[in-house]
Amino acid sequence: MDIRLDPLSDIPIFIQLHDGIVWSISRGETAPGTRLDSVRSVAADLDINPATVKKSYDLLRSEGIITTGHRSGSVVLSPERPVPGAEERLAAELRALMARARCQGIDGSTIRALVESELDTD
Repeated sequence: MDIRLDPLSDIPIFIQLHDGIVWSISRGETAPGTRLDSVRSVAADLDINPATVKKSYDLLRSEGIITTGHRSGSVVLSPERPVPGAEERLAAELRALMARARCQGIDGSTIRALVESELDTD
């Protein structure tokens, strides 16, 4: 998994790492059942604090994207069935994102075009 972090970005490093992992999974580069590298290994590879990696992994776990066990490590879950509550959380996130976009001067048609463009990449 090739994840690039931008230390100068306004986006926190743990979110950049989280999003990189999510993108890798959604594109099929990281398959369900794949064991993610250990927190310490990722931290060393990316030259970041292990607590930052743990925060990313904790977020992925809370979203139902990975599971973590003491012996098995962190493993990508299969998206065969929806995670309970995921649709409601996604709807809330989308509403907040659209509100923020409107506050920044992005109109509804542009938001719609962006969403459709992303859906077309599937």
